[in-house]
Amino acid sequence: MIPTPLSIFDAASYILENSRWTITQLELQKLLYLAQMIHLGQHGCPILFARFEAWEYGPINQALFDATIKYGTDPLRSSNIPGDPKNIVAETHKEVLDYVTDELSELTATELVSTTQQEYGAWKKTFNPLYRNLSIPDRLIKEEYEEKLVRANQSKPEIVSAS
Repeated sequence: MIPTPLSIFDAASYILENSRWTITQLELQKLLYLAQMIHLGQHGCPILFARFEAWEYGPINQALFDATIKYGTDPLRSSNIPGDPKNIVAETHKEVLDYVTDELSELTATELVSTTQQEYGAWKKTFNPLYRNLSIPDRLIKEEYEEKLVRANQSKPEIVSAS
C-alpha cells in the first residue's frame, strides 16, 4: 500500500525534533528536497504533498519558506512551524526521514546547496533566472535520483558527490 504523502510541516517538525535543533531554514529546505528525491526514487511516489520551486539557492518550498524565513540563519525550533512529528507513521516515511536526519543533516548549508544543484539534477534542468518560482516536476526529481544511482554504481545513491 502506498502511504499518503506528508504535510511538509509535519516532515519538517520530524527532522527538527530528531536533529538536536541545529538546522537552519535553508538546510531544512534542502533536506526535505532530498527526502522527496529519495522517496520518489526508492518507492516511486512522493513523501511530501508539496512542490519545490527552482530558486537561486536551489529547490525551495514556498509555504515552508514563508513560515521560516523570519528566523534567518538561526537554527529552527519545532514550535516555529505548524507541523506535528507524531503524524509520521508510515515506515517508508520514517526510514527516509531518519536517513536524511542521521546521514545528511551534518552537512553544511553550502554542501546541501551544492548537492541539490548538480549539473544533471532537477533544479539545474528547471532553474531560469528570468522566471521565478518555476515548479520542479517530480519526474525530474526522480530522474535525478536515478542519475545519482548510475553515477554511484550502487544499489543506494551517494547523495553527496565530490563534484
